[in-house]
Amino acid sequence: MLGSDDADNFNCIQGNTNFQLENHCEFAFTHSITVDNNGDASLRGLLSDQLPLSGQGTIRATNLSTATTEAEQIVDTANHTVSWLIELSSNNAIDNSTVVIQQSVVTHELTTVYQFQLNPFIESVWSLTALLTCFVMVLALPLGIYYASIKREQRINLIRDDDSESE
Repeated sequence: MLGSDDADNFNCIQGNTNFQLENHCEFAFTHSITVDNNGDASLRGLLSDQLPLSGQGTIRATNLSTATTEAEQIVDTANHTVSWLIELSSNNAIDNSTVVIQQSVVTHELTTVYQFQLNPFIESVWSLTALLTCFVMVLALPLGIYYASIKREQRINLIRDDDSESE
């Protein structure tokens, strides 16, 4: 359900293969769904696709009070009251006793705002890893190919020298 940790399908804004963010949710005032063979159907709706669904969001601000104000404004502007009108239609008569409607409501509230901090040790490890990887890709790999070609040429020359001495 919406709000659970494994609810990937509720993230409206997701990255695509080009590392661009795309909004996969449909903004509309009317939605429809087809009931499956078991008679079950599930329709989910979001009031805002601007709120973080994973529990944490990021705001860029010059200081903590500005960030808190911006975060409160985002939550306040996304706070709406929505009424849903559910209409069931069928070719056959619908028995009222078989219709069960359940709802789940997930609310957002601002709990804390804190400044993002980097761990210098972890960042140093990542920087060193990037440096070593660049060294291998830029220097070691081409030099290895170069020395391998020199050794190959020396081996070919040695074979030629052996062939010329035998004649």
